[in-house]
Amino acid sequence: MRAVTFNICDDHKRDQLAVDILQDLSSSAFISILNASPNCIKIIDMDGALEFMNVNGQCSMEIDDFSSVESRQWWTLWPAESQALIQDAVQRASLGEISRIEAFCPTVKGQPRWWDVTVSPIRDAQGHVSRILSVSRDISEQYKREERLRQNEAMLQDLSHSQAAMLDSLSLSATLGRRSVSQWMNKSFSLIADLLGVQSVKAQSDETRAALQVASTRVNAIAKIQEQLALLGTADEVNLAEYLPGLLGQLREVFSARAIQLSVNVAPKIVTYEMAVSLSMIITELFANTVSRSRNQDCLADLSFKATEEGGQLTFVDNVEGGVTEPAVRYASQVGGANISIHVQQLGATFLQERCQPEGMCTQITF
Repeated sequence: MRAVTFNICDDHKRDQLAVDILQDLSSSAFISILNASPNCIKIIDMDGALEFMNVNGQCSMEIDDFSSVESRQWWTLWPAESQALIQDAVQRASLGEISRIEAFCPTVKGQPRWWDVTVSPIRDAQGHVSRILSVSRDISEQYKREERLRQNEAMLQDLSHSQAAMLDSLSLSATLGRRSVSQWMNKSFSLIADLLGVQSVKAQSDETRAALQVASTRVNAIAKIQEQLALLGTADEVNLAEYLPGLLGQLREVFSARAIQLSVNVAPKIVTYEMAVSLSMIITELFANTVSRSRNQDCLADLSFKATEEGGQLTFVDNVEGGVTEPAVRYASQVGGANISIHVQQLGATFLQERCQPEGMCTQITF
């Protein structure tokens, strides 16, 4: 619930103009003009009692007969938690002030509605406030969209926490020296991914569907990272030349990216298990971004790694033209950016990403 002063919409200005020109409640022209407005318009006396409500307002509030609410104080039609706010707006209007409120008020038949309400003074020929005008705009659909976005945001945070927990399990596995993926962990990853996939099909909004799709593929990708590391059978160290080509092949299957032609050129380099996990997560996000932007059309992706005495430089290049605006791509990009940032920090690496010429994206990670 919000109250804002001196912020008047165009609809209200038009309705206010009609009131200023024709202030006679008995005028048929006046009534016709107000009835033509799509908003709920009310004329209120100085004590807050309802004198008039236009036809569209009665329909919006599901009032079958205006006489059932006529002469009632306006705020008594509102829920108890909003009545003080409405009374204050009426008081302000009686003093010549204009207020704007956003609040919930169900119809008289109990249907939920959210309203953008402007309350302003009506002045007589001498300039004195004689009545009060209320213009209420039904913003229920807008409110519901915003509520869905808030719910989606909470859901995305939960998904993000779930993915973080999975990454923690990878780190714990590395710390304890557990290199093979146990049967129960494989089943858990598969079950979570399947559940997310089912929920994405049932999702009502594009944003929710996109978030669930991204989460499902990330869970599968995490499982493939574990699986690929387990295939090496090493205890504490990983040779990137043996590991990364196989990982790219696995990711290609996870993201159903057969249309992407892969080129992999990785120099031998022994890194710790933890470093291999962080590099894997970065590569996963870069590959996922390429897949999202490519929209399953033919394109090229090149992964190369040059070893140095201290570490090395990993370069990932694709030839996909600019970005797209679908929800799945936008959300995947947000998640990917956050995950990349985490693992770049864990590596103590530098991250550089820029547009290639003439098209595509070039990313370099130096550690």
